[in-house]
Amino acid sequence: MSKGYIGIHGLKLSCIIGCNKHERIQHQILLIDVKFVYDFTECVKSDHLYSTVDYEAVANFISKTAHSGKFHVIEALATTIACEILKKFAKIKECYIKITKPSAIENAEACFVEYTHTRTNAMKKSKQKPKVKRK
Repeated sequence: MSKGYIGIHGLKLSCIIGCNKHERIQHQILLIDVKFVYDFTECVKSDHLYSTVDYEAVANFISKTAHSGKFHVIEALATTIACEILKKFAKIKECYIKITKPSAIENAEACFVEYTHTRTNAMKKSKQKPKVKRK
């Protein structure tokens, strides 16, 4: 295995996100960084795009998810994106994401969240049976 990283740095999106009334109306800028753990072995041998991660497809997926407008906090957006990337892109073994919200606090340059999700964690969660409360 030839382990390496593929990523996107500074993906700039304008979307509806936040809990305050004005944030649910006015678009805000988010900056998104993602990094993936990936096995380069096949790609190095073939030197073809089909054997690697199409980061344009990943960027389009992230943009579509962020533009859905259903998220109030960037923590929920980050975890959703990371989990769904592992489901949608089988070659990715681990996904790290950082979402920066420059306009979150007036006297701060930005606020951010960072989250890492691994394929092992994703598989464990999907195999877990939901807990049911009994009376």
